[in-house]
Amino acid sequence: GAPGLPGMPGVPGKDGRDGLKGAKGEPGEPGSPGLPGKTGPIGSLGAPGDPGMMGVAGEPGMPGSYKQKHQSAFSVMRQTSEYPLKNVPVVFNHVITNTNHDYNTTTGKFTCKLPGLYYFVFHTS
Repeated sequence: GAPGLPGMPGVPGKDGRDGLKGAKGEPGEPGSPGLPGKTGPIGSLGAPGDPGMMGVAGEPGMPGSYKQKHQSAFSVMRQTSEYPLKNVPVVFNHVITNTNHDYNTTTGKFTCKLPGLYYFVFHTS
């Protein structure tokens, strides 16, 4: 006899086994940047920078005398009926003159703030 007509298509079969792993593909486009990370620790102090530019000149000062000399002078007296203690500075507690406040009436000491020659005179009675 002669072959018959093809039959109706059958039901699909079960999935087959996975094949071998393929070769790595080409890299894709870069993604968008992520969120900022946590702030890191503070670094060590850097080297000092270069000096800045010189500033503008200041206002003129008060008029003065170029011949005026800096000087320190004081005149004090001791106003107490008590005798001074031994081995401690004698304190003169009443100020007549004390330019620049170089004599201290609490300690009885004179502080030499200006270099130069000093002349001291005292009188006791």
